[in-house]
Amino acid sequence: MTLAAGFRGWRPLLVAVLPVLFLVSTFADTDVADIEARLSGLTGEERLVALVDAVVSCATNDPQRAVRWGVEAQQQLRGRSRPELEIRLANGMAAAENVIGEHEQALEQAARARALAEAAGDRSAQAEALCHQGMASIR
Repeated sequence: MTLAAGFRGWRPLLVAVLPVLFLVSTFADTDVADIEARLSGLTGEERLVALVDAVVSCATNDPQRAVRWGVEAQQQLRGRSRPELEIRLANGMAAAENVIGEHEQALEQAARARALAEAAGDRSAQAEALCHQGMASIR
């Protein structure tokens, strides 16, 4: 199945969701200094969860930092079974990679998020991953 064929049934959803995602990200007010301060005092599982939250929060307004945090979170996730965090992280990384123009990496992250979300039965995360795939594919 081609990538385009995979999007046919999802096109109406993409058309409806993409503008909403853009508006939400445009008006998102994320204080990066607060996030940095919070992360500096955390270790272990608490830091991992906070890193994933930071990636998702900053994916569009500070994508380079989000990618840096995402790489750290990916390293911490190795060997752990936390699919809900992996899905959120992969979708956040896909969003950040799209913003900075790394579309191939965005496609890889979105495909990972989609596969994990399908396995978990998380249709909302699947839809988000498809949006990221669609944005990366049209650029």
